[in-house]
Amino acid sequence: MEDTNKSQVPQEPASEQPFDAPQSTGSSSVNESTYWEGSLQKLSSQEPVPNEESMQNEDTKPGYLQPDISQPWYPSNGTFPSSPKKKSHGKLIAVIILLLLLLSGAATAFAFQDTLMNTFALMTKSPAQYYAYVEKNAIQESIDKVKPNLNMSPKKIAYDASMDITFNREALDSLMQSTLGVSMTNLESYLGLPIENIGVDVLAGYDGGLLNETLGVRLNQVNLITMDLFMDTLKQEIFLRLPELSNAYLKESLNTGDTSTNFSITQLEKLTPERTADLLNRYGSILVENITQVELEKNNILTLDTLSVKCSKLTVTLTQEDSNAIAMAFLDEAREDAYIIDMLPMFNTTTEEYQQAIDDAKNELQTSGNTIMEDQTLQMIVYVDNRGNIIGRDLSTAGSSAAVGYTNLSNKDYDEFNLYLKDDTGNTILKGTGNQTKDQGAYDGTITVDYNNPSTEPLTNLSFDIKYEDVRTETKDNHIYQYGSYTLSSLDLMGLQIMMENSVAQDTQYNKIIFQMGASPLVTIDTKANYLDDYTVEMPPETAEIYDATQSESYLSSLDIVSYISRLSEELGIDLNSLLGLFQNDLSIE
Repeated sequence: MEDTNKSQVPQEPASEQPFDAPQSTGSSSVNESTYWEGSLQKLSSQEPVPNEESMQNEDTKPGYLQPDISQPWYPSNGTFPSSPKKKSHGKLIAVIILLLLLLSGAATAFAFQDTLMNTFALMTKSPAQYYAYVEKNAIQESIDKVKPNLNMSPKKIAYDASMDITFNREALDSLMQSTLGVSMTNLESYLGLPIENIGVDVLAGYDGGLLNETLGVRLNQVNLITMDLFMDTLKQEIFLRLPELSNAYLKESLNTGDTSTNFSITQLEKLTPERTADLLNRYGSILVENITQVELEKNNILTLDTLSVKCSKLTVTLTQEDSNAIAMAFLDEAREDAYIIDMLPMFNTTTEEYQQAIDDAKNELQTSGNTIMEDQTLQMIVYVDNRGNIIGRDLSTAGSSAAVGYTNLSNKDYDEFNLYLKDDTGNTILKGTGNQTKDQGAYDGTITVDYNNPSTEPLTNLSFDIKYEDVRTETKDNHIYQYGSYTLSSLDLMGLQIMMENSVAQDTQYNKIIFQMGASPLVTIDTKANYLDDYTVEMPPETAEIYDATQSESYLSSLDIVSYISRLSEELGIDLNSLLGLFQNDLSIE
């Protein structure tokens, strides 16, 4: 950097230089001005300004504008008359430059705010306080992600969906013959009916506490049976109809005295996503704030396949005392919790009964001497990166080799991860490792899963790979659509592959599942679904023939089974009466 004492106009600092006061290249003293102070002084000084014409005149002083004595305003005595003052923009320019640099520094600090805040927290907090700080941030981040799905009150929604199952006859015949000793063709000959396609159709809608769903099953594109289901959650009633057999309805009351089935849409509407998020935050904070036994180890290295991250290692011990303190704090918070109290009518419980149960639990916890953890102590190791993100956990119980944990390391748009589960003997029952890349919101990756459970007979040892490509989700008009493909393969499955493909076309969600042996598909399941915007939910009309559940025998007598079998036999091209008789004979022989 040039010396600020030179008479030239100071140049603007290079953009790549940090916003720190530069060190003087010469000697320094306490009275020496800084670079910016010197720059501002020079911009406001009365020193002559360089002029290109004078710079080219060898007879004049290089770099300075010389007065022209031939002009009438130049006095003979060499003094300058006062001229009208012009506004100096030098200071303004310098201030603007300074502000831009300050804003640039602020933007940089904002970009690294997580790192800065985490570093500050590490420096100023105790290990227990730092653990609580990290966990609270993780809880909040998780809640923010799921908050849109926390609405307990169902929205108005309607959709129709269909599923078709088709078979590759040649490939399936070969597999069944080699493994079961009977082929698909043999089965069809026994039934006297070809099996070309099996399908399911669903039409469902929900609005204002009313639900209507129609489910139909098809064989070879012939409708076998349809079930109409109607539910009124406000009146707590459900209706069932089998239209191919009867136009009558069978009614069942949802209010059976079982508190688990008594609910009200009015109550659910009180449980807004905001209140649910607040509930999760409050009890999550209570949990982590009452953990006192935490050890901190800095500069720990966590390594997976190709990634290594320097992190902080927190060893958290949940003692019996802490578990009791957490339980007591939960009870104190829950006793007056408006969110929980609003749910009590759904369980036929009064506020007084609920609070009395809370008080009884507190008294028992205080006087019995029992502990929530009994004789066990939980230990959890938490790994935290320099941004304060939790990148791994290991959870175990004192006195046992049982453990569970995971690690997730990232480098820009590349992730590596693993997870494991060990039993009380230290055997790894489940292990998963994988990696993925992210490109414009879509993920490509692979996961290898190993399952080994020696407690099962015979010994189970299975390993399979899951590969996924272009996996992403999209929300449109409050509806979620899925894209991407998955492939599950394993040498232990004798070459069997399971593939799933998700796609969207004209707001229709398509899903395909293929069971494939080698290069030949065996069974294909195709589904598609559409959201309906103009669907009206209707309940059974008042003039309908309705039987109460206590009148089930009368309802069954209304079913026209003879006509149903006759129609179905004609449409399928088989004699169902003979087929049903054949099954009855088989059952009687057994």
